[in-house]
Amino acid sequence: MNLYDCKILLVDDEKALREMVCGFLRRAGFYDVIMAENCRVAERLFYEKEPRLILLDVMLPDGNGFDLMEQLK
Repeated sequence: MNLYDCKILLVDDEKALREMVCGFLRRAGFYDVIMAENCRVAERLFYEKEPRLILLDVMLPDGNGFDLMEQLK
């Protein structure tokens, strides 16, 4: 697998920040970026899309990023 074929799940409740980080990733060659605005959406996308990497905010409107990380392990 090519590094740039890596599917990335980006989780942050601030839309502008999600879009900015996604732009940085895409300019760096990572085109398969999936975005979620909260834990519920992130969990659903994790199981549906099976990303290889998650960039996760800690403070989310419906939970804690650390708790979500433990749950998804």
